[in-house]
Amino acid sequence: MPAKKIGILGGTFDPPHIAHLIIAQEVLEKLKLDQVWFVPGFIPPHKCNQPLTLARQRWQMLKLALSGNRKLVASDIELRRKGVSYTVDTLRRLSLQKPKRKLYLILGSDNLKFLPTWKEPEEIFRLAKVVLVQRPGLKISGANSWVKKGVLIEVPLLEISSSQIRDRVKKGESIAYWVPEKVRKYIGSHKLYRR
Repeated sequence: MPAKKIGILGGTFDPPHIAHLIIAQEVLEKLKLDQVWFVPGFIPPHKCNQPLTLARQRWQMLKLALSGNRKLVASDIELRRKGVSYTVDTLRRLSLQKPKRKLYLILGSDNLKFLPTWKEPEEIFRLAKVVLVQRPGLKISGANSWVKKGVLIEVPLLEISSSQIRDRVKKGESIAYWVPEKVRKYIGSHKLYRR
């Protein structure tokens, strides 16, 4: 049996939205992956000083967003580990669990400029095939050494961010169609993002 090809999509998912789902589904299909795992960070290194919704609430919203699609899976590997979540540590752990599994780390191409500041960026490229998803309005230089080491995928992306969604809720604006309906209901019933 061939090794499973697993995409890894990390983030805070505060909240998860339809652009996350579109990116995952497009990469899944274009690279013929077996699954894409959504990995919410407990404390992302670049957001250490920013308030986050409780991990259990972000986890619940993510499970609701992915329900009904067996190929898009929520993984709590970073939530269980607690503390600051470094991508390289997560990839190492996943590689050790099943060494024959092929990992594909899905990153927005806007992350390229930050990669040199990540913990052990070269090791990330050794542990996983890095899939760079083209973001709207951002051109990537083919000369960028990180681009040459990864796979560039163009997908139809929506300019939607979790921070926009939080702002809309705070202002009392609708988030219908920005997030899956189950997530919208969860946000409303738990009174998230209202201040």
